[in-house]
Amino acid sequence: MLSDWQRSKLVQLRGLGYTQKEIAGELGTTQAAVSYNLSKIRNQTKKDGIDETYVKIMSTGVGADVLKTLRILEGLKE
Repeated sequence: MLSDWQRSKLVQLRGLGYTQKEIAGELGTTQAAVSYNLSKIRNQTKKDGIDETYVKIMSTGVGADVLKTLRILEGLKE
């Protein structure tokens, strides 16, 4: 069972594009525990009605690319 802090870190790292194996190493747990918790988080967010786009971004590692693109666009505005 992961702590609240570990689950928060798991979502953050996944959003940055880390693999499940890399996340497990960072959190000092197994890849199976990471997979299980990602699945639980995904199911809970869907149940709670959180925007599916957000869920996809965070669960597939697209978050880092989105942030990078936004920073580039912000730079073009200056």
